[in-house]
Amino acid sequence: MNELKELVRYFSDQKLQHINVLGLSNEEDDLSENLFRKVRNGSINSDQEASEYFFKKNPKYKGYRELKLRLWDKLVNAVLITGSHSNEYTTMQKSYAKLLRYLAVAKILQTNTVHLTTVWIADYVLKRAVQNKFYDCIEEASRLLRDHHAVRTRDKKLYQHYKLINQNALKAIELEQKVLLFYNDMILANQEKHFDVIEFSKKIFAFVKSLETEITECDSFRFHVLIRLVRLTGFSMIHDHESVIKYVQIDVKYFLENHTGYNLSLVALLLQKATSCLKIGKYEKGLATIQECLAFVKKNNTNWFATKHIEFLLRMHSKSYQKALEIFQEVKSNRKLKYIPESMQEDWKVAEAYLAVLKENGKVDTNGKRFRVGKFMNEVPTYSKDKKGKNVSILTAQFLFFLVRGKHDELICRSESLQQYCNRNFKGRDGRSNIALRMLNKIPTCDFKAVRINAHTKELRKRLAQTPYHENKKDYLVEPMKYEDVWELAMSRL
Repeated sequence: MNELKELVRYFSDQKLQHINVLGLSNEEDDLSENLFRKVRNGSINSDQEASEYFFKKNPKYKGYRELKLRLWDKLVNAVLITGSHSNEYTTMQKSYAKLLRYLAVAKILQTNTVHLTTVWIADYVLKRAVQNKFYDCIEEASRLLRDHHAVRTRDKKLYQHYKLINQNALKAIELEQKVLLFYNDMILANQEKHFDVIEFSKKIFAFVKSLETEITECDSFRFHVLIRLVRLTGFSMIHDHESVIKYVQIDVKYFLENHTGYNLSLVALLLQKATSCLKIGKYEKGLATIQECLAFVKKNNTNWFATKHIEFLLRMHSKSYQKALEIFQEVKSNRKLKYIPESMQEDWKVAEAYLAVLKENGKVDTNGKRFRVGKFMNEVPTYSKDKKGKNVSILTAQFLFFLVRGKHDELICRSESLQQYCNRNFKGRDGRSNIALRMLNKIPTCDFKAVRINAHTKELRKRLAQTPYHENKKDYLVEPMKYEDVWELAMSRL
């Protein structure tokens, strides 16, 4: 069901205007239409719920499986028709989606021996793909034309022409794949328990250096995006955020001069720069980068929400809490929020929790209902699963709520379990999250006495100061508020 829910979310209101072309009728008795609507509005969230609603049976019931498959078929067809009909897409995205659709049609027609139309479509795709350097489309279209002129027209000149185009496209694709495979290996290696950051960063820089000639000569957009992301990742691994900022400026200049229209690559690069600014405390430069990024982002799409979240964190870390609240209110009022990936929705639920803590501590001025901590804890399942990372931000928020609301008994009752949590998830680790949770846990164990707390946390506070935020090995989302600011807020309540 998760896959179906994701596909259903793909259809924006604008895309739904094209739905009737595909047979998703407006008749109430159309079960597939009904299933689509209920999944889209959130009233059905699982196969169990769907099969119970429609058939009073379990999800293995044949009738339900056939219904689900019918909806899948209709939605796949809908993707082909609506794929380039969205204001959320850039011009380049629309062009690429259109060419992919045309190629899919050409392949279907070819298998049905509709040769003249296939050739016309292939020629149409090739001309436009060459203009935009879509080498995967160039390869497929030139292959169709090459084979046509070899087998059907026997035109040797045209055959050689398209053969050469195809060979050049294959070389570009091979280069793209080489970098992509390295990038994938790099991401997976970074998840290994005994990952040697220093050694792998050396491997990254050696790999980039080995492709210096290709970087100069190759005009593949994908190649340049990937090789630059690989290089930036190398700098990020060793916490060289100054170099990240430097090379993003170089890379943005390159894309603006050589690959105009590829806004997504510019957004990816600028978000890297903004994140590096966040990590080393260059908040004003980070905020300026966010404004630069927003110029390339269409409002209401996923990248807009991601960009606004980095902006939110920059405001939170610079203690511009009222500005952070304004960003949150802008996002919260956006009707597209419920359609972005659930993990991103959770980012904003966590943001809301920290703003509620700040409100109750008099740090932000806003009206609204009293924040329900229990409800919040049940609304962030993705965060909760990341015990060594994002879940810490939830535990920290919960701790602050209990402290700010004077629920000292709750903190005393949870003290031992929090200690066990640290021992279980951070054993042998000396990271910021481990240190911060242990510091907070000293508050109830020291009977909420500031003098005793300061004495018992002296060494921990020193270790936290010696473990700067930019060296946090986990996701930057772990600290919606810097732990130093969390500690300051907590101590102010004693």
